Amino acid sequence: MELASIVVLVITGVIVGLSQGLLGIGGAFIMVPVMVGIFTGMDIPTDLAVRLAFGTSLMVVFPTAVCSSFAHHRRGAVWWKAAVVLGAVGAAGALLGATLTSQFLSGSTAKVIFGAVAMLGGIRLIVWRPPDVAKEPEDNPLVWTGWGLPLGVFSGLLGIG
Repeated sequence: MELASIVVLVITGVIVGLSQGLLGIGGAFIMVPVMVGIFTGMDIPTDLAVRLAFGTSLMVVFPTAVCSSFAHHRRGAVWWKAAVVLGAVGAAGALLGATLTSQFLSGSTAKVIFGAVAMLGGIRLIVWRPPDVAKEPEDNPLVWTGWGLPLGVFSGLLGIG
């Protein structure tokens, strides 16, 4: 791997780590396109480059998410009951999603889906207005399961965490 690629990956990692720590967001929407570009620049076929970027992104996001979560925990900003349920169900969904991607989707198709989800997420971020929340969040593990499973599947499908 060339020095320029390593520098780009290090800078990307710093940006992703900061975005997770400060904003609580995953860095896959930054990391995956950068890695696909670097991998294809290394003459890795696009199908394989996309799969490598998805899998590598998930492996990189995991430790940074754990570190960020514990930093938020120290400030009392983690609802552990919800986190455990969503995490367990989301992990099962991610395993299913990753299996579907690796077995049934070409890298090109996965790249198109990733791009569409990124665009929809960006549009939603611009136009969505958060609701005025006046009450405590619902303490309902069934609701968390209902959200965690499909979100986990998407995470595994698209290499986002």
